[in-house]
Amino acid sequence: MHLKPGVRLQTSITQMHHYTQTQFFLQFHLDQAKERSKIRIEDGRAKPIDLLAKYINAEDDDMSVEMHEPYTYLEASHEFLLTNWANS
Repeated sequence: MHLKPGVRLQTSITQMHHYTQTQFFLQFHLDQAKERSKIRIEDGRAKPIDLLAKYINAEDDDMSVEMHEPYTYLEASHEFLLTNWANS
């Protein structure tokens, strides 16, 4: 099956539009997750993953967080998982 040049161009445009939309939505969701994490840290109710991500991404100096060794976050996450798994 051979596509006419106009149909081929329209298909390419549609694929490019879909790719652009997908990238926009992925970036939007990433930005929203970062914002929720930032709010949780500021409110003092950070999850272990928020603190670990903050530790890894230390170039963000707009939020001050006391930095600990990464294994402390992993231990806290492990304890959190154990308590939540035992209660469910």
